[in-house]
Amino acid sequence: MSDKPQVLRRGWPLLLLWAGLIGVLTLLAGYVIWVFVSPIDLPFQNVTATIQVTSTVEGHTVHVSGTTDLPDGAVIGYYWWHDIDTVATIPGGLVTVADGRFAFVSDLSAWPAGTATAYISFGVNSTENIQPKPVVDRFGSQGEHLGGPQVHVDSPGDPKQLLVTTSVELHD
Repeated sequence: MSDKPQVLRRGWPLLLLWAGLIGVLTLLAGYVIWVFVSPIDLPFQNVTATIQVTSTVEGHTVHVSGTTDLPDGAVIGYYWWHDIDTVATIPGGLVTVADGRFAFVSDLSAWPAGTATAYISFGVNSTENIQPKPVVDRFGSQGEHLGGPQVHVDSPGDPKQLLVTTSVELHD
């Protein structure tokens, strides 16, 4: 009877090592599952959102206006891209949704003739904290509840974003 407690006392370090290893493996498996499942659109969690845009050009000044079913106060980002790689600056900025609408004007006078494309996106990212609390509450802190045909994920584990483009032709 005196041997049993001695054996148990010697086995505790090994038992603790195994319990710790199982715990670490469980956490690792949970993280991997979260990374690959989080961007999946689950129909019961999605809040569909869309953006429609139109653009007009006056010389090298581009007017972009849009409608959306995003809530008022949602912040939409945009940037311009040109087919020619020699463009020195890439204009962009942020606009806020009001009454289901937004608009911005961009001066592309420094750009050569050719196609210019605006990438217009909405995302919720807790590290940037640019979205108001009601928007974050609606779509999730990483946009995990954002859904619809315009919603994209760049890489597994990245937050969802709603992305649309509009292109214009710039002339000399």
